[in-house]
Amino acid sequence: MTAGLQGLYASISDRRKPDKTALVPTFMTDADGSFVARHPVPLFQGRYAFTRVLAKGGFATLVEVEDTFQSGIRRAIKVMHASYAEMGVQEYDIISRLNAADPAGSYAIGRCFGRFWAGQHLCVAFELLSSAPLHHCIDRASQTISARRESPVALRLKAVAKVAVQVLHALELLEILNILHADIKPDNILLCDDSAQRCAVKLMDFGNSFEATPEMVGMYVEQMHDLQSLQYRAPEVLFNTQFGLPADVWSLGCILAEVSCEGSPSSERWQGS
Repeated sequence: MTAGLQGLYASISDRRKPDKTALVPTFMTDADGSFVARHPVPLFQGRYAFTRVLAKGGFATLVEVEDTFQSGIRRAIKVMHASYAEMGVQEYDIISRLNAADPAGSYAIGRCFGRFWAGQHLCVAFELLSSAPLHHCIDRASQTISARRESPVALRLKAVAKVAVQVLHALELLEILNILHADIKPDNILLCDDSAQRCAVKLMDFGNSFEATPEMVGMYVEQMHDLQSLQYRAPEVLFNTQFGLPADVWSLGCILAEVSCEGSPSSERWQGS
């Protein structure tokens, strides 16, 4: 996604930014507006103790924290860039709707634990999932020696099938609420743990998601030409025509092909095949 997304959100959202509560006066922000973890980092919302930076991007920084109110509980907090708070509001609203529609957590969708302000940054708290890449689980599963001594290929496909069922189940809830994830890729399908046997995953990162009404889709077609990561982009999105929820299914199909065959459909391994 490009910086054009910020302008699009501003044009299609009439939501106000949330009130700035729980300000942290000593919170660090660099000249560009990004969060900088300079020690000692103050408690987030007066309860979350900074542990480490998990990932850093142009729109946000993802950090791991420890909940000082609940012993042994760790969370992931998405600290939005100071200029992109509206994107954080959009993501929070989407995932809150999904969580509210699934109070028991039956669908493979990450859980959100609220939003708050820290200095100039909007923060959204999520459950902490494994940082191991998706193919890590698939690779380990294919190397497991089962009681029936199945081949590595058979074991790999079984693991891929487990992932497919879980993500398709998550997409079922998105379909019920008419929400397009719009950025399904391996980085956004996170492992619940490192177990190669379970291959339990959850769909995360709803920063590009929106309700797929005709009006919203029309605005994206007119103003955005790089929705979805390129290698997982559906043809209708690629050719800038009307699209809908099936675009997410296309992205998932590309991922399943990639992890099944140990390579991206856009990689050299696939050329000429």
